[in-house]
Amino acid sequence: MTDAAIQILLVKDNVPDAALLTEEFVESPFGRISITHVKRLAEALAQLQEREFAAVLLDAGAPEGRGLEIHDEVQAQKSRRAPIVVVTGIGGEALRVRAVQMGPDDDLFNGVLTERMRAQSARHAIERKRASDAFLASEQQLALAVDAARMGIFDWNVQTGEITWSHHHAALFGMTTEQFGGTYDAFRQCMHPDDRAGIIDKIERSLAGCEEFGHEYRVVWLDGSEHWIEGRGRVFNDDQGRPARMVGTIVDISVRKAAEESARAREAEMAHLSRVVTMGHMACGLAHELSQPLGAILNYATACLGFIETKMGAPPSALKAIREVLNEANRAAAIISHMRSFVRKQPPNRVPLDMNGLVRGSLRMVEFELQHRQVRPRLQLADNLPKVLGDAVQIEQVLINLLLNALEAVGDSISPANGLTVSAALHEQGQSVEVSIIDTGPGVSPENMGRLFEPFFTTKLKGLGMGLNICRSIIESQGGRLCAARNPERGMRFSFTVPVVCADP
Repeated sequence: MTDAAIQILLVKDNVPDAALLTEEFVESPFGRISITHVKRLAEALAQLQEREFAAVLLDAGAPEGRGLEIHDEVQAQKSRRAPIVVVTGIGGEALRVRAVQMGPDDDLFNGVLTERMRAQSARHAIERKRASDAFLASEQQLALAVDAARMGIFDWNVQTGEITWSHHHAALFGMTTEQFGGTYDAFRQCMHPDDRAGIIDKIERSLAGCEEFGHEYRVVWLDGSEHWIEGRGRVFNDDQGRPARMVGTIVDISVRKAAEESARAREAEMAHLSRVVTMGHMACGLAHELSQPLGAILNYATACLGFIETKMGAPPSALKAIREVLNEANRAAAIISHMRSFVRKQPPNRVPLDMNGLVRGSLRMVEFELQHRQVRPRLQLADNLPKVLGDAVQIEQVLINLLLNALEAVGDSISPANGLTVSAALHEQGQSVEVSIIDTGPGVSPENMGRLFEPFFTTKLKGLGMGLNICRSIIESQGGRLCAARNPERGMRFSFTVPVVCADP
């Protein structure tokens, strides 16, 4: 398949001269050339509207000497940017000078040149124009890519210390190009103090030729905020091999750094969750192991009590002590059994439940924490509450989680102002029972209230951020609601509802 002919528009009123030029170009060894000849400006403009040409050959000595005057009209009317080559074969040196002063796009040539030189000159004019257009298009594409990526560009004169920044570069440093001092020292002042030594070391290694500059670092904006930047640059040496310039780019990687930090935090939280799950399995195994010696204690204590009771004159204090041993052993066995049920994986089992009994049972599960923090909870449990329909283990899980959160909020202080209140009462006109856990801790800031139930969000130093989210899911699966509110005085109130057995669906 042959290349398409190069299309050239020839504007010349002298037909014989036009024929001669056409013959010269058609027979040119520099490629297939097709000449379209017109004699008048109006014809030329019409052709330019309909077709695209690689070049326009314009006769400087057109009728009445208007060839150069119509140069600008042709230039303005071209549908496609193509070089205008002024032909000055007629008119002498004065006309040639005037043509140069008019500023045609490319070379002008006159009739004294050989055919080969004329054709070669026109071909080179076309090639230079195409190269110029390609370079301009490449620059425009690069500028578009830089703008789209918000990439900053810098040019540092190493020997004078002068630095030129693009407007994007200055914006990524939180200033305008006018606000930047334009020196290496001014750039140093923008660096985060903790990162400055690392950046300077990287720059010095790059200037020494050890490696290209590439580094991630923080910059401090004029408003004091910190932002992450990734910079890359290349050093260019002078004739003596000394560093002369460093040219490079920067991009803002603050979002990426925040995502990496968030991912690391999530990994730490998942590792913590794994440890919690492991401890749950260990607690279940421990409960199983402890149940055996507790069973033996119960058997021995029961036998001992029966033996002493059969003997007359046994000291009452000994009988009381043995009965206390039995009571505590039974209590420990009940707690361990409860723990095993609590951590055992089993499908939900919604049955009628006594909410007051669940509250008291949950308080017994956290009795150690209550004693450790010297907190005596105030119970406000309504009498004769109807049964609720739910899963006992899951509701206890919610109660224990909320109780532990409240105890942690109250802290280790034994001030009379600190306290814990647990209430249970009818709600929604008897359709459900509402349980509230109220503490007098520091509470949650207003800006964090909307995020309390988000997964992995926590206000605790060592919190996992899943407890409240799981609690809300459990309560909603039971047909109820869990909400949080700030107390008017201090502390927080967490309340959840569970439908009663007789409530309409």
